[in-house]
Amino acid sequence: MNTITKYTKSALLVTLITVGIASNVFAKQYSVSTKELVSFEAEAQTEQVNLSWSLSDSIEGQTYVQRAGMDMQFETISPAQNNEDGQFEDQQPQSGISFYRLVTYLEDGTVIYHKTITVTK
Repeated sequence: MNTITKYTKSALLVTLITVGIASNVFAKQYSVSTKELVSFEAEAQTEQVNLSWSLSDSIEGQTYVQRAGMDMQFETISPAQNNEDGQFEDQQPQSGISFYRLVTYLEDGTVIYHKTITVTK
């Protein structure tokens, strides 16, 4: 096997793995958009960030608010919400740019990641 073929195969393998990870091909659970997000808004205040959202229908599951900084490492910051419309106050927002998203865990194990929004504080 010559050097060019060897590097081409390696590059193809790296590309396939990257695409697979990015598209959750290798993930056990993945997002299925069965619960549509109608709205998701954030308002930065002096000491907190107020979040509100509306989901289109009610299905069995629990929804949480997650927050990440520039490292995009999301952490859950809210208690479970079972209703279609929700609100949450982030009492300890990060300085600078923060990313917020909703995640819904269904009873069958499916995880739904909703739209991500940004807030600058």
